[in-house]
Amino acid sequence: MMTCGGDGNVGVDGFGTGAAASITTIQTALRTLTLDPYTYHHSERIAIYALALGEHLQLDDDDLAALRCGSYFHDVGKTEIPDAVLEKPGLLTAAEFDQVKQHPVIGDRLCGSFGAIVKTRAIVRHHHERLDGSGYPDGLAGDQIPLLAQIVTIADIYDALTTDRPYRGAVSPERAFQELRREAARGWRDPNLVEQFITVARTRLRAQRSSRRRRPRAAAATASA
Repeated sequence: MMTCGGDGNVGVDGFGTGAAASITTIQTALRTLTLDPYTYHHSERIAIYALALGEHLQLDDDDLAALRCGSYFHDVGKTEIPDAVLEKPGLLTAAEFDQVKQHPVIGDRLCGSFGAIVKTRAIVRHHHERLDGSGYPDGLAGDQIPLLAQIVTIADIYDALTTDRPYRGAVSPERAFQELRREAARGWRDPNLVEQFITVARTRLRAQRSSRRRRPRAAAATASA
């Protein structure tokens, strides 16, 4: 069973062994995220998208476990960024953006404190890197950026674009796909990984639409029985 718990089985839960990896500590961290409903549900959706892409790419169980945990904890560092900055409806000042850019480093430190394994911490630290080296916090480029972090980044961008935020409204999935392709064209994202994500996301969207169409028919059939 793949969880984001803390039973010490690296191949299952994405966390290391020892007292630091206790279930209580990890649940406390998740409750902290829950204080911000957007961040928690955003992370939950990212986990769904990232795992779907990981399964499509036939990643092994250890990588899928790290994807799940890294998705949930990718923004844990924002718990130390002031809400006034995170929820600001207008553009951030340079100083405010510098604060926000610290959240991957803070998140890496927090994950280390409760026993996250290397692959999970790499996702948390590197989900804002760009292939051309212009990202943060470490300016990694190309293959220096772990594949799992790249997967979570793409899922993160997609969900952020298709969700209402204080500073802008949600865009359609197709608009989000266009933006991902633009980022790939700029040299920020892996074009092949973007296309694989779009394939997976469109499959999920078709399945969701089909499920919604079936529900009224099922309700009507029940009512007439």
